[in-house]
Amino acid sequence: MTTLPPSDARYRIGAVARMTGVSTHALRAWERRYGTLQPVRTPAGDRLYTDADVDRVRLLKALIGYGYAISDLANLAASDLSRMLNEHRAVPVTGVPADEIARRYVDAIEAMDLEGAERVLARASSSLGPGRFIRDVIVPVLRSVGQLWEQGTLCVAQEHVASTLVRDHIGALLRSHSSRAFARRTVIATTPAGELHELGALMAAVVAAIRGCRTVYLGPSLPAAEIANAAKLSGAELVLLSCVSDDDSSLSDELVELARALPASTRVLLGGRAAPPSEALPRGMERVDSLDELERRLSS
Repeated sequence: MTTLPPSDARYRIGAVARMTGVSTHALRAWERRYGTLQPVRTPAGDRLYTDADVDRVRLLKALIGYGYAISDLANLAASDLSRMLNEHRAVPVTGVPADEIARRYVDAIEAMDLEGAERVLARASSSLGPGRFIRDVIVPVLRSVGQLWEQGTLCVAQEHVASTLVRDHIGALLRSHSSRAFARRTVIATTPAGELHELGALMAAVVAAIRGCRTVYLGPSLPAAEIANAAKLSGAELVLLSCVSDDDSSLSDELVELARALPASTRVLLGGRAAPPSEALPRGMERVDSLDELERRLSS
């Protein structure tokens, strides 16, 4: 263990995990097996990490996404890690059309090549900023997967695997951008009761996080009363709802109940193909038709 002034080491292991998308289990293993991290210990035995440690973890995670093993990276200096990552980014995915990235991903899913599918997403995520990764890669990927599943080209298992890998990557993006101690507004994201498709809400949460909001993701399928309670407890001024299922007959009732239960200062933005038009929504609710529109609303 190194000895640093307390002010230099301020992040506990859970905070580092949320900021980087690397689990606490992996962080401990990297320290124990390879010594690549050397956190300070508090008198109570808790680990404290510096900003440099957080940056190092992010570099390691990005390079592992390119196929490196942690054992090959553990003892390299941060400058070497940065150089290696820049070399990979020098062959950008930005020049590859979104439909081609989606095709490569689907090809890997059809072959049940999960490592190959992971590499497609990891390279795109590392080469693009989070906003472009969501808009230019994830949205087309999900569209392609959905179309192929409806056509019967993908079986249920393949569709589930494709969605699970995408969810993991979006979740990691959210964790790495959700530390906003001085954010000016709090946003919560979820889906209404009965709506189990959560990827739209997760993508909306990432967009809010990268726009500087303190973002609380609640998971899918929450009753109106629980959404309203979460908004009150967190002080959220905005609720983001994703509505995808066309056969959800209870949506209208849930929205009316939510409008009644929320504080008057809390607005609701709904997205997804099943979201009603703004003129059909209760007061305080509006429909957004794209992630780009959501980003504009959050920036205004």
